Amino acid sequence: MYHEQVSPRYYIFGAAWLLLGLVVGLHLPDVDSRLQGSIPSWLLLHRSILTHGCIVPLLLFWLARRRVGTAPSFLLFAVGLSLALAVHLCFDFFPRGWVGFALIHVPVYGRTTALFSQIWIILSIVVCLYVGFRLVRNVLEFALGIGGLIISFGREPGCSPLSPYAVGVRHGCYNGYLARTSEMGDVASLTTRARRESDAGS
Repeated sequence: MYHEQVSPRYYIFGAAWLLLGLVVGLHLPDVDSRLQGSIPSWLLLHRSILTHGCIVPLLLFWLARRRVGTAPSFLLFAVGLSLALAVHLCFDFFPRGWVGFALIHVPVYGRTTALFSQIWIILSIVVCLYVGFRLVRNVLEFALGIGGLIISFGREPGCSPLSPYAVGVRHGCYNGYLARTSEMGDVASLTTRARRESDAGS
């Protein structure tokens, strides 16, 4: 963490840049859906390694470290983007199954394995968090970063990390209900059939 003294007026604009970084970080991984048809599918698909990972935060970190005295607005934008992207990747780590579009896509190469996708997402989460908090320079920016994390979890357009388990329980209960309903229907059918045979015999 750096320890630079910055005029308070910078934080008014810095907070706005952090919020902008949060918005970009939350929606960057899904940019492929907005650019569908504009970019070749072999270059950018859903869960591309270019957007679902730590590449962009590392680029911003490199730019910030190369420029001494970087404006607080740029740093806070990078902090917001990195932390929001980490939150988005946390949600993406819980797909319904590690197959198809849940796997990381590498341009030209194609879809990777489930193991590689899991390792890449976990590694990217750690790197994004490191970059996000490594760029803060004082306690106030650290507090803004923590607030950004909380906002990101609240504004993430995806489902809760526990949602796959909730969906599984719901489907299990529903399937159990269908099974019980089917059994009850079979019993009712047999009872009706027995009554008809009894009435016919009498």
